[in-house]
Amino acid sequence: MTSFTHTAIIGAGPYGLSLAAHLAHAGADFRIFGTPLTTWRAHMPKGMLLKSDGFASNLSSPDPKSTLKSWCAERGVEYDDVFIPVKLDVFQDYSAWFQQTYVSMLEDRQVIALKQSPRGFLVTLDSGEMVEAEKVVLTVGINWFRNIPDALAGLPSDLVSHSYDHQDMGAFAGKKLLILGAGSSAVDMAVIAQEAGVDVSLLARAPVIHYHSVPDPDAIAWLAAITHPSSGIGPGWKSFLFSNLPRIFRRLPEPMRLRATKRHLGPAPGWFMRGQSLSGP
Repeated sequence: MTSFTHTAIIGAGPYGLSLAAHLAHAGADFRIFGTPLTTWRAHMPKGMLLKSDGFASNLSSPDPKSTLKSWCAERGVEYDDVFIPVKLDVFQDYSAWFQQTYVSMLEDRQVIALKQSPRGFLVTLDSGEMVEAEKVVLTVGINWFRNIPDALAGLPSDLVSHSYDHQDMGAFAGKKLLILGAGSSAVDMAVIAQEAGVDVSLLARAPVIHYHSVPDPDAIAWLAAITHPSSGIGPGWKSFLFSNLPRIFRRLPEPMRLRATKRHLGPAPGWFMRGQSLSGP
């Protein structure tokens, strides 16, 4: 049998859940499919700290009480908009509460096929159900886009793997581990592995590691707002325009948008990782 819905959301990570919360509040006709927060629950290293600031780590809902700040305040969890990094387990607990509170209609089903149909799209679920939808929103996250360079892809899986595959870095205890990269994932995993007693080295093409800027508690609020306005992806006017005015950014000429995407915000660990001891060539 085939049912119909106006909008089908495929994926139940932060973006999918946020969109569903807004559609539910608006009384829209929609369905959302996926296992909630799969990447965050199964593919992030234990002990990790989110690189995004507290104020930028919210799932989105029309309810002002749905923010991470409000959730932490009600439970006595340590929180600050900028100066306290968000722990992974805190974010996981908050996200689970958000899903149960605002997206209880989530269907823990996997989409196995998607194709066009006379009324829009035909979504096939692993249960065998088929759903026609006028609109489909893909919020599938990063699960399907991990990449191993061609130069290493031919090596056995027990020798080469992706950061996505590892949640417990203690599994490398007693082994020598070489992590490639200088971004947040590489540095986070290297530090966590080292803390777990793993003999780890970090190898990168960059001569130095560029961290996010350390927040300045003495900065004058109005001056900082003018010179380095805050945004969900970091301080500065470029970041502010890209994240706060997406409709304008979308209308820029394609070459300009692509150039900005490639050049702005390269790999960079969070400011709180600066000073962590790391070995490496």
